Amino acid sequence: MIIKKAGSTTLKDELDDGYELLSSAFPAVAIFGSARIADNSSLYKTTYEICDKLSQNGFYVISGGGPGLMEAANKASYLCAGKSVGLNISLPCEQKPNKYQNISIQFDNFFTRKYFFMINAISFVVMPGGFGTIDELFDVLVMVQTSKAEKVPIILVGRSFWEGLTKWLNTTLIKLGTVSKEEVELLITVDNPDEVVSVINEFYMGLGEGYGF
Repeated sequence: MIIKKAGSTTLKDELDDGYELLSSAFPAVAIFGSARIADNSSLYKTTYEICDKLSQNGFYVISGGGPGLMEAANKASYLCAGKSVGLNISLPCEQKPNKYQNISIQFDNFFTRKYFFMINAISFVVMPGGFGTIDELFDVLVMVQTSKAEKVPIILVGRSFWEGLTKWLNTTLIKLGTVSKEEVELLITVDNPDEVVSVINEFYMGLGEGYGF
């Protein structure tokens, strides 16, 4: 395990740490999901299977480095191919770094942590989660919507979990005119690990030169 803790809480130091350790972590897929899901849950097992398949296909797996579904993501990658990355954040509760990280960085600022998710990932896989997961999802959506980030697959896993949100987007927000149909279609909803890997592989195979870090 490579552990790099920020020398101070300044944004510059955290950016320097991130560039130093993550410059070679490409191609990578970012996994978002709840820290509160137990390791005997079907969601934990699904996350593990997704990341195991991604690792077998040569992708780095980047999670938030904590417990729950983040642990499942790092564990699958660590045990399969040794390309597991954790972008940890100092929080008063929940965030305890899991032990399955080849590259582990400790951030104090959400800004720098989110920045390295954005510039390293060629896709985002969003598992069920709470406020933090939803915050990460909409951060990515806004960056892609406003062309501040590349248009990449944003994959929601679990139709039954996400259907309330996608229905609200497709009815209330589109009807009000605050988002467009094309913007909502940035989201791809799937149910199983094979669908996730298929979407990401197809996208990555079509990437042109010069994409990435």
